[in-house]
Parts: sequence; C-alpha cells; structure tokens
Amino acid sequence: MSLQLTPPALYASSPELPTNTERTDFVNMRKRKQMDGDDVVVALEKKFEHQLEAFYNKVTQNINNAITEAVNVALTQQISKISSSLENLNTNVQKLSTDNINIRKTLSKVGERLLEAAKSLQYASENKKEFDKRIQAIEDTVSHSSVLQDQILELENKISVMEQQARQCNIEISNLPERRGENLIDILESISNEIKIRIQRSDVISIHRVPHADQKNPRPKNVIVKFTTRVIHNNFVTGCRAI
Repeated sequence: MSLQLTPPALYASSPELPTNTERTDFVNMRKRKQMDGDDVVVALEKKFEHQLEAFYNKVTQNINNAITEAVNVALTQQISKISSSLENLNTNVQKLSTDNINIRKTLSKVGERLLEAAKSLQYASENKKEFDKRIQAIEDTVSHSSVLQDQILELENKISVMEQQARQCNIEISNLPERRGENLIDILESISNEIKIRIQRSDVISIHRVPHADQKNPRPKNVIVKFTTRVIHNNFVTGCRAI
C-alpha cells in the first residue's frame, strides 16, 4: 500500500478570496514605499524652508539690530550735540539776562541823571530869564541916560590923565645892586648926594623894586621911585644926566 503525502496548506482556502492575492499585496507594498519617499522629500523641503525662514529671520533681526544700534548711536550723538547747544544757549540766555539787568540799571541811572539835568536846565532857564530882564532893564536905563554915559567917559579921561601924570613923576633905576635888608630910601638919598640934588624923604611917595618878567633873569630888580612933583622928578633926572 503506498501513501501520498500532501503538504499542509499555509492558509486555509476560501472560495471568497481571489486567486491573485500575492500580486495585490506586492502592488500595495510598492505604493506604500513610493509614498514614503515623497514624504521624505516633502519633509526635507519643509525643513529647508524652515531653516531658510530661520536664516532669513536671523539676518533680518541682525540687520534690524544693526540699524537700531546705528540709529541709537546717531540719536545719541545728535542728542549730545543738541544738549551741548542747549547748554550754550542757556548760558547765553543767562548772560543776556544779566546784561539786560545791567542795561536796565544803567538806563535807570541815566534817566535819573537826565531828570536832574532837566531840572537844572529849567532852573538855569528861569535864572537866565531873570538875568535877561535885569540886563535889559540896565541897558534901557543906560541907553536912556546920555548924561551918565558922558560922565563915565569924562571919568575915564580923567583917570587916563592922572595915570599919565603919575607916571611922569616916576623914575626907574636899573642895575642897582640888590642886598638883603636894604633900605631903598637911604640908597636914594646917597644917590641924590652924589648928583648934588637934595632929596628928602617927604619928596618920595613910594619906592620899591619890581620883579623881572623872566624869573631866571640874574640881573638886580629895577627900582621904581615915585616923587611928589614933576619938578623934583625933572631935577633928579637932570642931575643924573650931568654926571
């Protein structure tokens, strides 16, 4: 008797399953592998885009930080310049304020002086008017008084004649040695004895030395003698010329 061995079936057969089961599974597996590759590409693309976006954001941030820093530095410099300018302006304003105060004080003093000057001018003007009135009154009186004018002219003539007559009785002695404590009357009497013209003290009205116009002149000061009469004067002069 011979036996025929039949290998056991791996799977139970079913009349409802299709006969090409293995082929269908292979196709499905291949499709799944293709889909997995596409996912990797998409993932790489997304990662690249993410890195590119991160790089872009970082570059943008660095640029913004650089711009912000440059703007801050520029603003700091400008603020420093503006602050310095404001300090200088404040100093100038304070100086101008001080100058303005000093100018006001000076103007106030000038105003006070001008007021005093105006009062003085007013007082002087009033006095001038009063003086003008008095001078006008005197001029009116003098102009209407011809007698007074004639009298004044006559007196002036008399004074002139008297001065001429008085000079006619004078003599001037020069080069007479000058001594301390000298007595000019005694010297005049000695001179009169020498010229043999008798001169008494009563004949002399005055005798004195007159200073030189130039104080450095070393010559003795001249002596002026005024006699009482023209006759005595002439006699004395004649006696001196006779020597």
